[in-house]
Amino acid sequence: DLEGRIIAMPRGWSTIEFLKAHFPRIHIIEVESSRQALEYVDQGKVDATLEQEGIALYLIAKFGFTDLALSKWLDNEELQKTSSMHFAVLKSNPVLFSILDKALSNITHSEMRALKEKWFSRASRSIGAEDVGLTPEERTWLSEKKRLTYCIQQNQMPYSEFTGSQALGIIPDLMEIFSERLNVKFIPRSVSGFDQGLARLQDGSCDLISLASKTARRTKFLDFTAAYTSYDAAIIAREDSPFIAGVADLDQMKTGLVVTTNVYGIMLSKYPDLDFIPVKSVESCLEQVSAGQLDAAVLSLPVASYYIRKNGLTNLKVAGHTGLKEDLRVAVLKDNSRMHSIFSKLVRSLSLKELEDVDNRWMAIEMEQQIDYGLLWQISGAGAFVLVMILLWNRKLARLNREIARTNKKLQDKTRELEIISTKDSLTNLYNRRYVEKTFEAERLRAVRYKKELSVILIDIDHFKAINDTYGHQTGDGVLRTFANLIKSNIRATDIFGRWGGEEFIIVCPEISIDNAIIMARGLCAKVCQTPFDKAGTQTASFGVTAHKKGDDIQSMILRADHALYRAKAGGRNRVESIV
Repeated sequence: DLEGRIIAMPRGWSTIEFLKAHFPRIHIIEVESSRQALEYVDQGKVDATLEQEGIALYLIAKFGFTDLALSKWLDNEELQKTSSMHFAVLKSNPVLFSILDKALSNITHSEMRALKEKWFSRASRSIGAEDVGLTPEERTWLSEKKRLTYCIQQNQMPYSEFTGSQALGIIPDLMEIFSERLNVKFIPRSVSGFDQGLARLQDGSCDLISLASKTARRTKFLDFTAAYTSYDAAIIAREDSPFIAGVADLDQMKTGLVVTTNVYGIMLSKYPDLDFIPVKSVESCLEQVSAGQLDAAVLSLPVASYYIRKNGLTNLKVAGHTGLKEDLRVAVLKDNSRMHSIFSKLVRSLSLKELEDVDNRWMAIEMEQQIDYGLLWQISGAGAFVLVMILLWNRKLARLNREIARTNKKLQDKTRELEIISTKDSLTNLYNRRYVEKTFEAERLRAVRYKKELSVILIDIDHFKAINDTYGHQTGDGVLRTFANLIKSNIRATDIFGRWGGEEFIIVCPEISIDNAIIMARGLCAKVCQTPFDKAGTQTASFGVTAHKKGDDIQSMILRADHALYRAKAGGRNRVESIV
């Protein structure tokens, strides 16, 4: 699939010689490092890079290449040999080999997960200014330019606001960090919305848009950095409004959308059949909901929460969630590749602590009441009464703000809980049958469309009823959990593994031939024999394998795999059978 395309590879790697020998139609650009190769992909200079999975995941996490994704494993045995990692000892030292082999086999799934979290998670890495990674040419260009102008929207707190000539909010704070990192002055320029910001880019009065959502239409004329923050789009309604389960429930409601926000374009593109009422500003939209002129509004949750507090709209609440989570990025014109390269590196250089500090500074801001103490001395008892009422009002407002935050968290927790319940088996934490069937059908359609291989493996634990009868159901449940973890840790990340029912399991294997699926099944069969299952001792399992062929649906594939599994059982169990 890479033939005729351009890829970047670190200079001197043996993989380059392999590609030149076997895939001469792939165009290779040699760069200084794996990181630079990923940067070239991120910036659109090349189509792809080839990298060891572990190294790629580490660099993606460390430097925040959030827009990059790993493909399926490359199904080429000779190429995989150039990146497979093992311990190696001299053949004359079999004792050391045996020790290492046993030690590796005893590393638990949770221990391996902890190691991956430690080294492949950005949360554990602090990325400082020294890691921006600008080229000498980029630094020279910046030193000559001396200042950069960025478009910033009005009335979008906590992200951005203009007070006189001063810009406030999350975006100006991030631009201040960028300014220190580049030693270049950043000048804000106020715009009413994205369209005006785009016009400023095109006439050269702005160098970049500081707060933009990435859409298919916009990518035709803009390049985007990785996301540096995100927000949930929430449904805001009056306090007496019932719970709104989702966007579909807005069908018969008068719902406002603010035309200058990112949410407006997203909602119109995703829900073209719903009639939304366009509103000019966030504050006006919220006031109309509060007054009953609108039934609801769909807004960025941080923005809505800020203006509810600011304007004291205590009869409003978060009534539901849209399920939309939108990333926010820096955008530059497509022909400005140097600017895109610089800001891609800048955004990736932001540490989680820096982002959290800026977010916390503005997300949790309280709208303080300003008190004129000279006037306070002059007012009478009536004024004192008014002051008491103001304090009580502020207390009520603070309580309602906390309730909004609690409601929001409960909704998020419930949404996550429902997602888990709807897709996972509660005992083994594997995908359940309904989810497997859904994803199996999606992979089948993909295999048909792109003429790809697709295999399926059905697995049944041998004599499982005897385990329950002899040791009890608690031990049987433990065997199922251990079996699930064993199989999961020995298959590809791209395979779909689920509990089919009882002691029966299924693996859907995209882009793998039946011959390779049989090899995988035999390896798993051997692993099961070698694994102790606590009280139940060693166990065995039977495997049935088949592959997709013309005219198949998922039912016909599962039926063949089931017949193959029956053959394995009838043939003495602890074996693999296949039917093509």
